[in-house]
Amino acid sequence: MVGADGEPIGGLLLFVDGGRLSGLEVYSLDDDPLPMPHPDRVRWQTAA
Repeated sequence: MVGADGEPIGGLLLFVDGGRLSGLEVYSLDDDPLPMPHPDRVRWQTAA
């Protein structure tokens, strides 16, 4: 996730099991909790 200035502020992990969402984690790069981000604030990447 990126802040208003475009710098990374945290992340969003999606876990899939059998083609369905099985878990979700939002994390911050500092100690402040983050709300669920707007999709425009997420840089999407996939992992194998």
